[in-house]
Amino acid sequence: MKVFELSRRSFLIVAFTAVVVVACTAVIGWQYRSNLDYKGMRVTGINVVTSEEVTALAAVPDDMLHYSIAVDSVRLRIEKHPWIGSADVRRTAVGKLNIQIVERRPVALAAVNGVPDHYLDASGFRIPLAQGVAFDLPVVSGHVGRYGTDAPNQRVSDRSLREMLNALDKLDERTLALVSEIQVKSTGSISIQTIAIPGRKSIPVVLGEMDFERKLIRLAAFWEQVVLKKPEATISTIDLRYDNLISTT
Repeated sequence: MKVFELSRRSFLIVAFTAVVVVACTAVIGWQYRSNLDYKGMRVTGINVVTSEEVTALAAVPDDMLHYSIAVDSVRLRIEKHPWIGSADVRRTAVGKLNIQIVERRPVALAAVNGVPDHYLDASGFRIPLAQGVAFDLPVVSGHVGRYGTDAPNQRVSDRSLREMLNALDKLDERTLALVSEIQVKSTGSISIQTIAIPGRKSIPVVLGEMDFERKLIRLAAFWEQVVLKKPEATISTIDLRYDNLISTT
């Protein structure tokens, strides 16, 4: 009986000691977190955007306490940059912020009156031109609008153009390489100009208002089977507006 009481007393002492240790550790940890100074940020994932731009948008004062920083607010401020698609902002235990950036990826260059005006990504978001940066992309002209046309969200309102941009993002390199220019009409109808090849000029291709990915895949097959293999064939235009029909003149 005495042995049992002694064991029970020893257990209670050990348990109480453990609780005290855990509580003290929690208090020390809380004090450390409460007094930890902000020690800067580490920015990754950038190519066009600069770390200085991210730092300026984050707008975190140097004298802030690390755990008083509202990371969601920092993320929202950073994502206002037109080249930034998303930002992931996380604290580290040593007082720094880790910021992972995903930049927008242009799929086309919008031109107004023959002059490059802005880029467009696969979702139709307008991206301003960046100094010292150039991309080899199809040129969009016609009813496309200038940068700032769709402010504040900067996403093009034309449904056909958005679908076309989304299609460009899904094409393989061989098919995408055929598209040199994209013309957008006010009606929403879209046509393209193919690349020029030896012995042939660029060919206009009428696509219509929808199903652009499927139509461009059909164009690639027609290009391989007819345009390249039958140089004697006279082709002035290609019409892909109708299902299962490729019309040429």
